[in-house]
Amino acid sequence: MIEALRDRPANDEIEISLFGPGYGESIVLHLGGGRWCVVDSCLDKDTGRAAALVYLEEIGVDLQRQVEIIVCTHWHDDHIRGMASLLAACQNARFICSSSLRESAFLQIVALSETIRGAHGGGLNEFARVLQQIMMRRHCNEPSPLETCHAGSVLLERRDESLPLKIASLSPSDTDHKRMSETFAEKRNQLLSSEYKQSVPTMHPNLGSIVLRVEIGKQMILLGADMESRKSKTGGWSAILSQAPAASKADFYKIAHHGSNTGDMPGIWTELLVPDCPAVLTPNQRLANPLPRVTDVERILRRTPNAFATAPASLKRKRLEQPAERLLRHKDIAVYEIPSSQGHLRARVSIHTKDVWKIHTYGRAFQLAP
Repeated sequence: MIEALRDRPANDEIEISLFGPGYGESIVLHLGGGRWCVVDSCLDKDTGRAAALVYLEEIGVDLQRQVEIIVCTHWHDDHIRGMASLLAACQNARFICSSSLRESAFLQIVALSETIRGAHGGGLNEFARVLQQIMMRRHCNEPSPLETCHAGSVLLERRDESLPLKIASLSPSDTDHKRMSETFAEKRNQLLSSEYKQSVPTMHPNLGSIVLRVEIGKQMILLGADMESRKSKTGGWSAILSQAPAASKADFYKIAHHGSNTGDMPGIWTELLVPDCPAVLTPNQRLANPLPRVTDVERILRRTPNAFATAPASLKRKRLEQPAERLLRHKDIAVYEIPSSQGHLRARVSIHTKDVWKIHTYGRAFQLAP
């Protein structure tokens, strides 16, 4: 690890570390006073372990004592890989997920995860391993860490005058919860039907994504997860905007859904965020059209000049020796170089003052530019 990354934040300092190797996302939050929160999980490219675990161990955090909550914003595999190991290491941490993930239909789908292949199989398998960790705690007569949330839920609150803290969920709305529940029931029935071919039908995991608002001292942070806009005014970002307090705007934003157009609305920037606030994102290189696109970057930079990404959206093309290059080109196959390093954005600021966030880029992370 880079030597500068080994220093822990001061007790009165907030830290947001965003990891994103190109596919996957994990956020590590220092809440003040040596208390930590982890939101989502991805794998470290060098070790194959949960990126949050690798980082917290390197800076000397006591995982069992100091990590208080782990939040799974939704079960898509680019947000959940490695989460079971994270829960196993942080034995006193509460595990919080969307209320829709406690629906019996979803749990039945998870039970089928070992036989499921396709786009969603990895996320379901990881959630099954998370449930196994929770069951192990119950067998040891330990309190169950599994909790759920929805729009308006308070996940953690500290009224200490020197280090006040509140973490609240802004989603999913009742409309999105209902739609997610109906989708799970429909897909469960498809999976149990005689026509099931072991490839899970599309379920749009982003529908039940958890958006978090974190208030620590004088600072406010908005974590957009993979929330997207909906046609319904009672769902997606529209529902969040309709409930937003007029005087409550965040100073820092984790951009939703890899900077995509579907994860954005003008009202996010005018109603939920202060002007020109720092904004960070992780790319998704595995899509047919990787995110963010050039037009997405242009749109984000019109919203704020202080935007950063953990890695480029596209991979570098790898040139092979002939005749292999000709053969692959004839078959319309492209080979790309897989970078060994992942991106890490680290932002810090004092809890007590309205100072400017100090943002550092490590690995493949960089500031967005036109």
